[in-house]
Order: sequence, then C-alpha cells, then structure tokens
Amino acid sequence: MMVSIGVFAVCGILLVVSALLARRADPDATVGELFDRILVSRTTTVAVVVCWWWIGWHFLVAQTVDP
Repeated sequence: MMVSIGVFAVCGILLVVSALLARRADPDATVGELFDRILVSRTTTVAVVVCWWWIGWHFLVAQTVDP
C-alpha cells in the first residue's frame, strides 16, 4: 500500500511541476492549453495515464471487489 501511495504522490508532483513549468512559459494560458502542452511529452502522458489508472483502480474497482 505504501508503494502505491508513493507512486501516486510522485506522479502528482511531476504533473504539478510540469504544469507550473508550462504555466511559466505563458502566464495567460488556459487549463486546456496547459494540458495540451504537458501531454506533448510522452513521459508526462504516461504519468497522467498512470495517475488516472491508479485513481480508477483504487477508488472505483477496489471497493467493488469482495475480499
């Protein structure tokens, strides 16, 4: 469990840092433009997909599976 929390935290931090760096390049950018710039890099695209997968698995699927 601690590993998954750590991975989620790292992905979230990387996403925030990428958004801040993209925001610094153009301070008037909208949220959609920021995500367009962030998702150009394959690394950040994979990080976003992994974060969404982690959220989906832990909050949607894990609660429906019987132990």
